[in-house]
Amino acid sequence: MKDWRKYSQILVTLLLLVGLLAPVTLAENPTQVKIHPLLIKIAAKTPHQMVSVIIQKNGDDKELEALVSQRTGVVTQDLHILNAFAAQLPAETALKLASDLDMRWISLNTAVESSKGKPVKNNVGDELTPSNYFLDTLGVRPLWDMGLQGQGISVAVIDSGTNQEKDLQVDPYKAKPDSRVLEQLTFNSNAGHENDATGHGTHVAGIIGGSGYRSDGLYAGIAP
Repeated sequence: MKDWRKYSQILVTLLLLVGLLAPVTLAENPTQVKIHPLLIKIAAKTPHQMVSVIIQKNGDDKELEALVSQRTGVVTQDLHILNAFAAQLPAETALKLASDLDMRWISLNTAVESSKGKPVKNNVGDELTPSNYFLDTLGVRPLWDMGLQGQGISVAVIDSGTNQEKDLQVDPYKAKPDSRVLEQLTFNSNAGHENDATGHGTHVAGIIGGSGYRSDGLYAGIAP
């Protein structure tokens, strides 16, 4: 009987320890996956800097809007179609809000323009090479480090078609390189061909499996 009580006490103690440790693990991960990496950098370098953000919510209530107002922020626009809102607030506040359970995602609210054919400049006029953030947002690079790059996996892209870009070739340096696009089909009898007339399907295919050949690897896809 004494042994039974002794082991029971040990078991209860272990369960209590696990219960105390578990919330710590859960509290760290949401901040890492629910906020844009650039916002984390801004908060670390200049925490009081005001930033313009888009905050996506999990629920339909206004609790997050109220939190923004309480923490020296200003809600600038309701984006109800996205279940989100735009706001201006200190970078450190954005980082703190990322751990809220009602938070789905916080991103920078910045102007978007094509960099094709023209340099991208920062606020002081210096030319920049646009960074590829989506791989970090999706946590892809750690998988690459483990040797996981989609080997042996085929993906069907049902879209506007796919052009034969060098980023979608097995070895672009070959005289007649093999395409990574294994098959092309059209479901539109009026199309006449399977090529991409709008560019969207090629864009999606590049996100999935582009090699980054034309950008020296900068804009590689998830499974290059």
